[in-house]
Amino acid sequence: MEKDSDNGRELVKADRKEITQNYYSFNIAAPATDEEFDDALGTVMQYLLFGSKWDPVAITDKRVLSKIPIIQDIPLRCEVRDCPYAAKCPLLRKARPQEEAGLMGTDCRADKLYAAELFSTLIQDLEVGPENTVDLINVASLVRLMVIQRRIDWAIALDGIELREVSAIDQRSGQAYLKLTSHPLLKEMERLQKQISVLQTQLMANRKERLNYAASIGKGGDLIKNLLTTKLNPTIELVEEEESVD
Repeated sequence: MEKDSDNGRELVKADRKEITQNYYSFNIAAPATDEEFDDALGTVMQYLLFGSKWDPVAITDKRVLSKIPIIQDIPLRCEVRDCPYAAKCPLLRKARPQEEAGLMGTDCRADKLYAAELFSTLIQDLEVGPENTVDLINVASLVRLMVIQRRIDWAIALDGIELREVSAIDQRSGQAYLKLTSHPLLKEMERLQKQISVLQTQLMANRKERLNYAASIGKGGDLIKNLLTTKLNPTIELVEEEESVD
C-alpha cells in the first residue's frame, strides 16, 4: 500500500512538471483549431489551479475541468484586424502576420484566456471547490459579466467617453450641427456593475458561511465527543457542576 502511495505521489509530481512546462510554452497565437486551443487552455487552467481546492483532482484528470461551467458560448468570432476591438486585442499584439490568417473565424482566444484566468483567480480567492455547485454557477456568471464589461471598457476607450451626434440640420444649406453626448455604453456599464456587485456580495457571503462553518467544526478537537456527552450545552454543564457541589 505504501509503495502504491509513493508511486501515486511520483505520478502527480511528474504531471505537475509536465503541466508547468506546457504552461510556460503556451502560445496564445500559435496555429491551432478551436479544439486544440481548448486542450492547451485546459493545461493552462491546470497550472493556474495549483494549490486550490481543485488540486490535485484537476491535475491528475484534466477531464474534470470540462465540468467547470466556464464560458463556451460568449467568445466572439475572431475577425482579426476587422474586429472592432482589434486595437485593444492582446492576442493581435503578439500574433505575427502568418499567424493572423489562421485566427480568422475561430473563437476569440483573448476572451477564452481572460475568462480562464478570471475563473481560476475567483475560485481560489473565494475558496470554491468542485462540490460548491451553486457558487460555481455564480462564479461562471460573474466571469461572463466581466468579459462583457471588458469589451465595453475597450469600446469606450476607442470611441471616447463623449460622442458627436447631429443635433440639427439647416434645411437651406444642409449644414449639420453637432453636439457632444455621453457614450451610450456608459449606461450599460452601470447596469453591469450593479449585477457584478450583487454576485460578488453573494459569493463573499457564501465564503464567509463556509469559513464560519469550518471554524465551528475545527474549534476544539472533541466536537463529536462533546455532542455525545451533551457538553455542548452550557446549561447542562452548569447543572452538573451545581449538583456535584451539593
